[in-house]
Amino acid sequence: MNKIIQSNFQISKFLFILILILFSSFSLHKYYVGLTQIEYNTNNKSVEITLKLFTDDLELTLNKQYGTSFELSTSSNIKADNEAINNYVNQKLQIKINGKKVSYNMIGKEIEDDMTLLYFEIYNVRNLKSIEVINKLLFETFEEQHHILKIKSSNTHKNILLTKNKFKEFIKIE
Repeated sequence: MNKIIQSNFQISKFLFILILILFSSFSLHKYYVGLTQIEYNTNNKSVEITLKLFTDDLELTLNKQYGTSFELSTSSNIKADNEAINNYVNQKLQIKINGKKVSYNMIGKEIEDDMTLLYFEIYNVRNLKSIEVINKLLFETFEEQHHILKIKSSNTHKNILLTKNKFKEFIKIE
């Protein structure tokens, strides 16, 4: 009976160590993915841009960029936060419409759970023939950052994956 107890103990010990090794080799990995959605609004003749980024990733990047502490979900200094976000995004996200670089401004921000949604708009786009996007958001903080770029107009729907090594995309609009 003693041998059976010892044998069961050794098997239990072995299984515990095996499980520990297996779980330690599959450590949690955080994914660094953002969404950049660009849609042509034919009614308003404008291009609407929505960015969806993990709030903690954006905060960490802004902290490094500006040397101050950003806590977007609890901040009372919304105007300064929005100004910093607008400046940062304008540095890292460049857009050309029909071959010409365009400017845009942030028109809104929402925080939903662990995500920050940022809204921008480009006005007076009469005829959208092409769009070029250079997206370097968060790459200076996260080497493995990816961005899903979604382009939508009346006849064009494209989904493109951007990375640190492939951060530029040209799309001809049909």
